Amino acid sequence: MARALLVGLRILATPPLVLLLVASFFAWTAASVARGSLLAPGFYLGALEENRVYDRVYTELLRDPKSQEKVTDLLGGTRDVPTQDAERLLRQVLPPEYLQHQLEQNVRTLLAYLQRDADELTMRVELRPVLDNIRPVAVEYAATRLQSVERHRVESYPAYATRLVEVVDGLKRGDIPANVPAFELSEKERAAAAGTILGDGPVSEDERAAVAQALTGADTVGALGAALVLLLRQRTEESLLDLRQALGSGDVLDLVGQAASDQNTTKEEMLSGLDPAREVASAAHSWGIPVTVGATALATALLGLLYLPSRARAFAVAGSVLLRVGLLGVAGWYVQREIAPGRVHEAVLNADSEAPESERLIAADVARSLMSDTSLSAWPPVLAFLVTAGTFIGLAFAFRTGPKAVGQETVVP
Repeated sequence: MARALLVGLRILATPPLVLLLVASFFAWTAASVARGSLLAPGFYLGALEENRVYDRVYTELLRDPKSQEKVTDLLGGTRDVPTQDAERLLRQVLPPEYLQHQLEQNVRTLLAYLQRDADELTMRVELRPVLDNIRPVAVEYAATRLQSVERHRVESYPAYATRLVEVVDGLKRGDIPANVPAFELSEKERAAAAGTILGDGPVSEDERAAVAQALTGADTVGALGAALVLLLRQRTEESLLDLRQALGSGDVLDLVGQAASDQNTTKEEMLSGLDPAREVASAAHSWGIPVTVGATALATALLGLLYLPSRARAFAVAGSVLLRVGLLGVAGWYVQREIAPGRVHEAVLNADSEAPESERLIAADVARSLMSDTSLSAWPPVLAFLVTAGTFIGLAFAFRTGPKAVGQETVVP
């Protein structure tokens, strides 16, 4: 009778305990991945470094045809800039160190919020350093380019005056001229040329004197260079206005507010949608692993107790279940490491056809790295199950082949 009850108990209790072991394994794996990867700033920052994102912004993203309008604005409205020059100038306007600092700061801020280490989510990008760089970089580049343009000698003052107007108008539009007229000017002609260069707006005495001195020496290029800040002012201000309209008004871009606006909702409503993720993240970071390890140990112990008094059978059953679950984890790791990253890469690459191709490619490469790297955090539970399974199976074999073979158990004096 007692044996029949024990057999019935095993039949009824074994499946739920096996399911509990499988569930605790996946919960442990999820908690391990969350704590070791998804909630660790280094996980994301490492993927950015691995895929050279801070370099590819200049070599790929800002070279993309769909990005050219923004590039022109970042260069103060200067147009037709050779690729090599554009990359160098963009690194001055938008330094890699600036990009890295802003990105790292916002990643840490978001993760702190998800883990409930912060009560408010404030993700911002400081625009002032970039906006302050645009005008001086544009002026310096225009001055450098002007020094290398051809001095085209003309035969008359009317030809000189006509070409000078074209050059000045081009510079105001952001076009560096292919050549600048050269001509020996009379005093009256120098005054007229200065008027063409300086225009009718307010001009500082220093600018006026520098232009006059250059024209006295028949140096039209020098005169244009002395007035570049004035000539480029309107175009650079238009570029700054365009950037502010695209990125948000003021000197700080509120990323949370921008995201809420893009989704046609309020910040409060959007953040409330993150509450479930905060609950899960907080649990995974604080007590997720201890609880799942405890559940695994409890399920294993109960499973073994069901098959006592035969210790060999108890260890064999528990070990075989742990081994199967561990091997299931190995299969999952293989899929996550070798198959899923490629699928994720393809999905991200094809997700938004409106975005620049280079932007989608960079995002897809980073997503593939993230998916691949999470597999490293999944190994602790897999190894724990396999090592424990091997230990239990070894003990079962030892009890079975000891001094007294058990159908009965080994008896040690």
